[in-house]
Amino acid sequence: MKRRKVVRFTPLFHENGACTEEAERSEISGNLDPFASAAETERWELVGAAMETLSSKDRQLIELRYFQGLSAPEVARNLGMTSGAVRTRACRIIKKLKDFVKIQCEETTPAF
Repeated sequence: MKRRKVVRFTPLFHENGACTEEAERSEISGNLDPFASAAETERWELVGAAMETLSSKDRQLIELRYFQGLSAPEVARNLGMTSGAVRTRACRIIKKLKDFVKIQCEETTPAF
């Protein structure tokens, strides 16, 4: 069985769900041109808006699982769930987030 590479992200949200500017800046700093930097900022704003649509428990699950890189059993221990429930719930939440982003992109993309 292949091992999945764990990617650790800087937490984007405080406990109250507010996006941190420092996290955004740390992700977009570097040798990027202004257009790439603006696009990256826009992406993180969209992720933040999508995360705000989630319940606090769902937001916490995504934060722990994907932004902090914890395994499903570790998240399960923190939230008092089974690891199977964490994986299932995470999959459903990611689908919600993808649907939100898709709708937002369709609304902002000009039709030619």
